[in-house]
Amino acid sequence: MRPSLQKKLLLTLALLVLLGGSSPAMAAAGGSSENPLVTLSYLKTTFTELILRQLDEKLEAAREKYSKAMEEKISAYRSEMTQLSAGGGSAAFRAVELKEGSKLTLHAGSELVLREGTLTLGAGEGLLDATGGQMREGGSLVKNHLYLAGETSCTMTATGGKVTILLRGTME
Repeated sequence: MRPSLQKKLLLTLALLVLLGGSSPAMAAAGGSSENPLVTLSYLKTTFTELILRQLDEKLEAAREKYSKAMEEKISAYRSEMTQLSAGGGSAAFRAVELKEGSKLTLHAGSELVLREGTLTLGAGEGLLDATGGQMREGGSLVKNHLYLAGETSCTMTATGGKVTILLRGTME
């Protein structure tokens, strides 16, 4: 054999021995059922604790954010209700009794519910019947329907004996 061919053959053989001898070590480093890459104890302790800690931090940050936003909304609502009560309006319905023949002028934005008796709208007057979902122009109001006064005030007359209404807003 020629010397260069011998060197090539010897070099190839040495390379095969090196690669063949190191392959079990490479296979063992890749993990197996006896020696996995990630151990079960690592997953149960370190990794799980890390994930749970991160989750708790994110939940706490979200809770603080939404709690603050909710507190601001509640504060704004309370302030608005205080202003309504102080400004002549009312945040709650109040009962009002009228005698037959008496007139009632409901101001814009006010609400009423007829509970007893008969109330008749004047000609050309209109109220939004929120319960029935339509505009009521003239005629008698329906009992237990919620009515809203629009942009202008609205005049009604008590025509059926004693009249009881629930009112939220202002009237004359």
